[in-house]
This record gives sequence, structure tokens and C-alpha cells, in this order.
Amino acid sequence: MKKHLLLVLTFLTITTLSAYSQNFYSLRKDRKFSAVFGLGSAIYFGDLYDPIDGFQSRYGLNIGAKYRANERVNLRGNLFFYNIAGDDAKAAPQSLRQPRNLNFTSNNMEITGMVEINLLPTNRGFIDRAVVNPYLLLGAGITTVNPTTVIEGERIKLRDVETEGVRYGPIAIVLPVGLGVKYKASPYMDVFAEAVYRFTTTDYLDDVSAYDYSFITDFLDDTERVSVSYRWIGPQYYEDGTYQGPGQGFPDLENINERRRGNPESKDGYLAITFGVEIFIPQGFFSGGVWGSKYKGPKFR
Repeated sequence: MKKHLLLVLTFLTITTLSAYSQNFYSLRKDRKFSAVFGLGSAIYFGDLYDPIDGFQSRYGLNIGAKYRANERVNLRGNLFFYNIAGDDAKAAPQSLRQPRNLNFTSNNMEITGMVEINLLPTNRGFIDRAVVNPYLLLGAGITTVNPTTVIEGERIKLRDVETEGVRYGPIAIVLPVGLGVKYKASPYMDVFAEAVYRFTTTDYLDDVSAYDYSFITDFLDDTERVSVSYRWIGPQYYEDGTYQGPGQGFPDLENINERRRGNPESKDGYLAITFGVEIFIPQGFFSGGVWGSKYKGPKFR
């Protein structure tokens, strides 16, 4: 009895897998939905970045789904997990940022909806798409804002400290704009590369915005807060203005109005460079249509 039951279960398993496989690899039915997976880097642009520093690249992981709305336009929903960072200590000497002595790192999650506009149309269904197709991306979404730093071995959440006396929110709006190109690697899969810049509504991805340190007089009695906010290590320059190196700090906070901190006139942003795959999903694949009886869409010959 057990032997017969085992044979029946084995037969059903093989049949089911075979049916799913046949459904997935079938080219007769159009596929308007696809899954997107990508890996790459996130590059931060803000008050702890200068072009002469070069790119401070960190990781980025992209997971999404797309729907082909018409022959040129795809609608995409995205989850993007990324890390960004900035460090004055690693800045180029000519940037004159080392004395400010600030740094941050931030693990964030972004949720976006985007419109993908393809240069070349897909006229007769997914199988008829172009081998190489450039595209434009536009969208809107939100990202978490979670800058942290490490002082004496302790990781500190900078948003909770309110280092500039400002309680900014944990969420910011993002507006992605970018370009990409995809290649038809097989009838069922594209590979792609894209670069998408995110404009944001916050100047606190890095916890730095205020022009100078004049705000610090509002909480001078809070020594722990001051020690996180004001980490200046002094003006260390030769007479000709070139950088000399780190030196003694200024615990008495003299001349704080002359110490430059950030630029409140410019919002922070970040660039995502992603390499990934797009896999076209058979219609009804997740809802029982695997047996071919629920979908009666167009067929291609």
C-alpha cells in the first residue's frame, strides 16, 4: 500500500513540475508580467561628498515587478535596499573637509513606482521584443532616512540625537530619473544595465544641513549631544592654504559661527547603478493557469 502511495505521489509531483515547466517555456501565449532582480551600487551625493573625492560607492539590491502597458511603456514597482556613506576623514585634502571630521553610514529601503519608456516597440507580444533596447525611467516613491555614526565603538542613530536641533522625519520622497539598456539573452529573459539618480526632498540623508554651528548654543549644557554634533578638529592649514593635517580640537567651541558645517540650499540625493535580469512570467503561472485552461489570450505562431 505504501509503495503504491509513493508511486502515485511521485507521479503527481513529476506531472505537476512538468506542467509548470511546459507552461513556463511555452512561447504561444503573450507575457505581460515580468520579475526584475538586480545588484549594483549606490553612490551618495550630499554635504559629505565632493566630486574631487571620487565616488563613495556602496551596495544596492533591487527587486521588482513589471507590467507591459503598451508596445513602448512598462509600469514597474521596485524595492531597493541600499547603503550610502560619507566620511570627511577620507576626503581629498584639497576639499578642506577633514577638520569638520564628520561621517555617516545609512542602510535604507526605497519603495518606488516607475514608468519605463522603451525606445523600440514590442508589437506582437514579448517574444517579438528587440534584441537590444534602450529605455528611459521616471518615477516617484519614498525612502527611509537612517543615518548613523560610530563614536568610541558605539553606533549612534543620528536622527534621534537631533544634532542640529532639527527633528527630521524617517521617510523622504524620492523622484527617480534614469537611463538603461536591456539585451534579449533568451526568449524568456533579458539582462539589463541602468543608472538611475534619485532626487529627494530631504537634506538629511547624511544628518548634515545647517550652514554653520551657531545652533549649538541652544544645547551647550547637553555635553553628549554636543560631542556628537560638533567634532571639529581645528583649522590645520599652512600659510599658503594647503592642508597640514589633523590637530588639536576646540573643546571650548570658540568661533563656532565661523565653522562651516553644510549647505542648506541643496538637497541630498543618490545614484543607483544596477546590473540585473528580467524574467518573463507566464500568465496564470501563480493562479492555477499552469494547466492551460484558464487563459485564452492571443497565441503566436
